[in-house]
Amino acid sequence: MSSRIARVSWFAALLLTASTTVAVAQPVPGFIEEFAGTSLGGFTGGSPLSNPGTGGFLGAGDGYLKLTNTAVANFGSNSSLSPAFAGNYLLAGVDEIRVSMNDVGADEVLEMHLAIGNGGNFWQYNTGFAPPNGSWGVYIVPLNGPAGWTQIGGLPNTFTDALQNADRILLRHDLAPYIATPNQIRADVGVDHIELRSSVTPTAPTSWGRIKSLYR
Repeated sequence: MSSRIARVSWFAALLLTASTTVAVAQPVPGFIEEFAGTSLGGFTGGSPLSNPGTGGFLGAGDGYLKLTNTAVANFGSNSSLSPAFAGNYLLAGVDEIRVSMNDVGADEVLEMHLAIGNGGNFWQYNTGFAPPNGSWGVYIVPLNGPAGWTQIGGLPNTFTDALQNADRILLRHDLAPYIATPNQIRADVGVDHIELRSSVTPTAPTSWGRIKSLYR
């Protein structure tokens, strides 16, 4: 199998992983995924995932999602097992996503992007983020495309349709030009405090992971 085919297969798997297992939900302004305890928060696919259970955005005792490539490979993960990021973002009034990232371990030259949509219509934010080494940076993704966004998967369709029928978000390392097959890298990155925000409705921080932990 050629490296090109392998990379396409990786991206297809990342988009389609567990695509039939997520119940239809609705994004909630103010929702925050804190990756409580050692939870992976419904993220799956792509890079090997773990949660150290401490050292997250909130400090000691706060877990975070850790993506680790020990060899050069495609780097990323999607939220397809989490209903919190699925649904109609326009109807819900969610017009911004904030995510905190940390270049844990060795200092790597990373360009992390957020993408949103579904397996048939997927868009990536063109602005890439370079997480600081050993500390948390907060990055803002306005859902105001199509300007500033590139469709990277599916059949030709609109950015509006992607927001109305989203079933996941994706975080991945990628360099321009932005296409379905991302660039490869050996790296580790921490992801935490993913917040859905609305410029109209005041946000009230909540955490799906923390709420679930109360009922275990």
